Amino acid sequence: MYVGLATRSIRSRIEKHMSDPNKPFTHFAVFLVTGSDTTVRKRQIRDLEAFLLNIIKPRPKWNSSVTHFVAARKLKAKELTTKLKKGQY
Repeated sequence: MYVGLATRSIRSRIEKHMSDPNKPFTHFAVFLVTGSDTTVRKRQIRDLEAFLLNIIKPRPKWNSSVTHFVAARKLKAKELTTKLKKGQY
């Protein structure tokens, strides 16, 4: 599996990867992110990419991108427990 970001043309992105013999692709999934604000769309795309890369284990060797959620931070266990008890998550 490969997770990537196409900011201009998904066709050229796929063609580029299909021509690379080191990346054995046979299937593709495309997610369309819509909205009028380009800044928000870019953040949503980055978050989607980060989400997918965080749930894929083990990370494929050809997916070297390290992406984090926009404006995310790690919660300490005590803080998370408190928020869960208060119903904030």
